[in-house]
Parts: sequence; structure tokens; C-alpha cells
Amino acid sequence: MPDPFPNDLNLWKNRLGHVPEWVWERTKLETLILVGNDLSEVSNQIGRMRTLRTLDLGHNRLTTLPDALGDLDALSDFLYLHDNNLTSLPPSLERLTRLRYLNISENAFEVLPECVCGMAADTGTRNGPLPYPVRAAPARLQSGCVHNLLRNAGVWSQDRPP
Repeated sequence: MPDPFPNDLNLWKNRLGHVPEWVWERTKLETLILVGNDLSEVSNQIGRMRTLRTLDLGHNRLTTLPDALGDLDALSDFLYLHDNNLTSLPPSLERLTRLRYLNISENAFEVLPECVCGMAADTGTRNGPLPYPVRAAPARLQSGCVHNLLRNAGVWSQDRPP
């Protein structure tokens, strides 16, 4: 029987430990869900998935991400990176100019990743205040996405800028 959703791959909560090589061969995917798989790394091969519109890497054990994520120029809907052990994001993410939503909550950031400041995406946290101080260049704080992130986290309001 043919795959009814040939452009979507959902491997949600399979506890894979690593992404199988055959996943990177599906370069025409538009949605890739790798939630809850105990992943500690993502291959640079992800940069070959140029048609991805949604990527969910949440609820894993990621500490770093490949620069190749910035090559996903079709990524326009969602990028979920929440609930990992990330301390930074690759600067290449700033190239994701079509991205509408980025979730970076529940990570180990000590500062707001610089690349987030230059993004056009609606970025935010859903679970209260950011667990780290927000340090960013004041000029970059004029970005709507950063305002949304800070406002959603309870760090910024119209009456009390950061």
C-alpha cells in the first residue's frame, strides 16, 4: 500500500537514540517529527532536506545543532527545539527568514541566542519566565520577535522594557 502521507514523517516517541540513515534519504519531506527519541545529535545531512516546512526536534537530549539547519530555506512553519539541553544555537538559523514560529523553551541557555535576535519568527516560551538572563544588544531588542519572546516570558512589557 502506498504511503498516504509521502511528504510527512512522524517518528514521535520511538526512543530511537539516533536518526536512522534512511530518514536523511527522504529529501522531499515537508514535515519531520523526531520528538522524544533520546537524540543527542542531528546529522549535517539534515541540510539536504530542502523542502522541510516543519521540523520538530523537541523533547530530546540535544546539546548542539548542526549549522546545516540554516540551509533549510523552505522551513516556513515551525521549528521546535524545546526541552533539550541546548546552550547555544548555530548562527546559521538567522538565515531562516521564512520561519513563522520557533520554540526554544526548556533548554540550558544562559543568554538569549544571538541568532534569535535577527530572526523574523515568532519566538517564545510557554512555561513562564526564561530560566536565564536576557542579554542582547539594545538595537536588536527592537525586533518584534524578540519582543514576543520577552513578553511571553514575562520579562518585557510596554511599560517596563528590558
